[in-house]
Amino acid sequence: MRPFEIIYIVLIAWGALQHLYKKEKRKNSILLYKIIFSIFLIHFFLEQYRWQMLPAYLLGITLIFNYNKNISHAMKTLF
Repeated sequence: MRPFEIIYIVLIAWGALQHLYKKEKRKNSILLYKIIFSIFLIHFFLEQYRWQMLPAYLLGITLIFNYNKNISHAMKTLF
């Protein structure tokens, strides 16, 4: 695996584990999702897209939208 793929998967796992906690107990989750999105963009453009990573890409998108429950709010979180 490539370095940014490993970093991305570790961050996705960390984000998935945070969903087990209540929203009040989650710390820096907005920062985590911004980092996940940044690593995704770096990986996507520098290391190129790989079809084997599609489940991880979809899980990252699902985590971000599941956290916000609203597409417009999710976009504000990312940018």
